[in-house]
Amino acid sequence: MLGRFCEQKIRFFGGNYILSIIAISRSMKRNIAIVAGGYSGEYEVSLKSAQTVFENINREYFNPYLIVWKKIPTTSLPQIMLCEEGTEYPVDFSTFTCQYKGITLKFDFVFITIHGTPGEDGKLQGYFDLLNIPYSTGGVLCESLTFDKVSFKHFVNAFGIETPQGICVNRTNYTEVATNCPIPLPLFVKPCEGGSSIATTRVTQANCINDALEKAICADVNGQAMVETLIEGTEVTCGVIALKHKRVVLPLTEVVVHGTDFFDFEAKYSGSSDEITPARIPEQWAEHIQEITASLGEHLQLRGFYRADFIITPEGKPYLLEVNTVPGLTNESFIPKQLRATGLLLSETLTTIIEDGLTE
Repeated sequence: MLGRFCEQKIRFFGGNYILSIIAISRSMKRNIAIVAGGYSGEYEVSLKSAQTVFENINREYFNPYLIVWKKIPTTSLPQIMLCEEGTEYPVDFSTFTCQYKGITLKFDFVFITIHGTPGEDGKLQGYFDLLNIPYSTGGVLCESLTFDKVSFKHFVNAFGIETPQGICVNRTNYTEVATNCPIPLPLFVKPCEGGSSIATTRVTQANCINDALEKAICADVNGQAMVETLIEGTEVTCGVIALKHKRVVLPLTEVVVHGTDFFDFEAKYSGSSDEITPARIPEQWAEHIQEITASLGEHLQLRGFYRADFIITPEGKPYLLEVNTVPGLTNESFIPKQLRATGLLLSETLTTIIEDGLTE
């Protein structure tokens, strides 16, 4: 098995670097916390992603543990539980350790699968930085920057990466914007911080803007919404495996929705869309988007899995919609499908990401 594993990594990631990592992993099994849950509407999706990671982690190298992170209304501290076969073991927030079957269980690495807050906005990353525990994503700055749509637009626009025109509104001025919106119809309204298209509305009539803004503002952590120009075209998404010294760009997936106006939460998770890998677009368009996606990893210092979503106009001009730094990892999610199209196994890629994070 080790020979086949190393052979695939030599082809895709570069031999000597990965071979040295595998040598480390064989000497001692590491305890891996797969952290799921969170505070957003993506809670259930997060649990499914975590289960996929748990099932695919190589037990020859690692001891995986599923950790569920929840917010408790009556306290400022979260409830953190190690879940195993119907039994829950409390995890100490101050140390991120667990009294487990007569021992104090410590974790060598955290694989973050929380979509939305606090896993995708920098909060969890800051917590683990304080505890000096390595993790599977980028750091506090890149996570918080990519999660806030306004800051993210300003940042990537500075590098010449185009995004749809948009404005940010809040609870104090949204009715004024709804009455005299500077963005032409049709348009999108979405929370400034959020994912999976939750509380996102495609608006085609002016009298619907106010309700769309109310929904988005209520769903946003800071009570802000983005009003954004609708770009007509082909939607594609590009995944990347980002290691310390190398990035592997995966094939593009084309998204075709059925029965909805856009790729909303229902289309994402109810199967009412076709997800075609590789995307049916000209090769030069695909290569250009892969180059942009790879450059985002450099500009933002992203790590582990990340995914960039684009709309391509009929003339071939790409507009970046967002970057997902904790993308879904269920069997039907984009990243696993793109890995399969490339010939990589999820289990072996997880090993590479974890060991990359464990080495200096």
